[in-house]
Amino acid sequence: MEDECDETKTCVLNCDINADAIDKVIEASIGAQDLRLLIRSEGGDTDCMFAIIDYLAEMRDDGHVETVSIGEVASAAVIIAASGSQGRRLAYRHCLFAMHEPFLSGNQEDPAVARDNYDGLVLARDMYYQLLEELTGRNQHLWRCDLERRSLVWLTPMQAQNLGIIDTII
Repeated sequence: MEDECDETKTCVLNCDINADAIDKVIEASIGAQDLRLLIRSEGGDTDCMFAIIDYLAEMRDDGHVETVSIGEVASAAVIIAASGSQGRRLAYRHCLFAMHEPFLSGNQEDPAVARDNYDGLVLARDMYYQLLEELTGRNQHLWRCDLERRSLVWLTPMQAQNLGIIDTII
């Protein structure tokens, strides 16, 4: 029986991280032995970021997800870049990474709805920091300290490498 998996498929995430980005990743991964994600994104929805990372978890853990950061990689896209398989998280040398704490905002019209939304956003923020620790090996409390103090933290590829976001500068 012939192998139905292609060797490597490439998915270009040159877009916001949203439902369309999820579809791109799923479509590219079908039948792929290895998946290369080319990432140039200003970020997007936290829940869509979690969905992409969760979907790729098995391939990532088996060493089959390569992430390549090009241009500006910001917000949720940084976490996706960090979610490649160990040793396969790459960035071009002129790439810039921008990180911030997940936003905590919601509908303020109805106090009960605002409270419930806020609780959900706090939960997502906590999941975000836990995931950062898992992917980079850096303690989530250190990430919190760095990101809570500033509205936006810019990183060079060397800094991203030192923080465990990427493995190799190309």
